[in-house]
Amino acid sequence: MRSALLTGFMCLAAISTQSAWAENGKGFQLTIDGKQTGINVGETVTVTTGDGKEVKVSLERSKFATASGALFSFDHPGDLNPAKTEISRGITQYFLTSATGTSVIVQEYDRSDADAIASRMIKGFTNDDRKAGAKIKETLTERKLESGKTLKGMKAVIGRKSTHLIREAFSTVNGNKGIVILTRFNEDNGPAEERAVIDMFWKSLKINL
Repeated sequence: MRSALLTGFMCLAAISTQSAWAENGKGFQLTIDGKQTGINVGETVTVTTGDGKEVKVSLERSKFATASGALFSFDHPGDLNPAKTEISRGITQYFLTSATGTSVIVQEYDRSDADAIASRMIKGFTNDDRKAGAKIKETLTERKLESGKTLKGMKAVIGRKSTHLIREAFSTVNGNKGIVILTRFNEDNGPAEERAVIDMFWKSLKINL
């Protein structure tokens, strides 16, 4: 997964970065010739190489990055980082969300009851909204991927006092492996860049199943 782009003239120095909360409060640690220097995205720092030369190094975030699991991959804005969680044995979840709540969830199943789990997820994906008293209109829907593969699922338009949410749920299963996809988007408050998160996901999604 690409999460940041390192630019700058580095001579022959070996460079590596890793996300960390450094002692100096910087978001990343840059290691050059065994010496660490703190740096934030968008910042330029001057570092000294092992032979005594001073060079300027900058760290810029990529416009997009790629998230991938065992059975899928998709692109997303570079300033968002999917959280990977092992929910239980044979179930791995990848959760991507923006500051305003636009979100994508992809769950991978590698177990014999993958089909049953996927079916339960689709049937129950609006339960919380229904319990909260929201008005819900559910319809069957489908998404055709760039590869030509078609995913079938459910679309829910959820009306609340101040929000108008669009949620979609899809699943695909092959033997004891499966994928469930859940997306959420607020049509009322979502700016164009929020919709772009969903559009980028569907345009780039690849499933190996």
